[in-house]
Amino acid sequence: MKSFDEKKNAYEPARFRTRRVYVGNVAIGAGASVPVQSMTNAPTASVKKVVDQIKRLEDAGCQIIRAGVPDEKAARSLGRIRKAIKIPLVADIHFNYRLALNPPHGAPFRAIVAICGGVPGDWKDGGPEGTSFSRATPVLHVSTRQDEWYPLEKSAPYKDRLTARFASADQLFFDGGHRAPSAAFEEIRAFLARNG
Repeated sequence: MKSFDEKKNAYEPARFRTRRVYVGNVAIGAGASVPVQSMTNAPTASVKKVVDQIKRLEDAGCQIIRAGVPDEKAARSLGRIRKAIKIPLVADIHFNYRLALNPPHGAPFRAIVAICGGVPGDWKDGGPEGTSFSRATPVLHVSTRQDEWYPLEKSAPYKDRLTARFASADQLFFDGGHRAPSAAFEEIRAFLARNG
């Protein structure tokens, strides 16, 4: 919803009241300017290409950068990338839970948010143990009640499996199908503010 500002002779988007959180030293929410964020598209394991790309984005005004981390080789590259750039780096980890249990960059993640997904099938029968890294990391798992891929009866036990491997595990359920529920965003922000 937009409101008309007569002084500027323009429409201004309505701003919602939010909590302030930080990604590195970049403020988000509570009246802070909307930061510019981008994502790299070079393979993260190609450190020089990624760093060159990030530096060009920094010069263009980018304030937060995300890098895809599909495998261990990419995860091991994060430390070198982080040391070579000035802006906060967010690791966008997909499809490989082992990276959360034992991060190749040698430090626990500050927090993990899992949205509309399952936990590995081998976790129901024991599966891999938690590690010193995972036991230092809190997890928030967001599920939807009508998810066609992960129905409620399948996703409800995930909290116990996550609690056995991580510092803490919160699980929230929202109405909707297999998508990120917008109703969860405020809860996700609060979780990251507490743990980020």
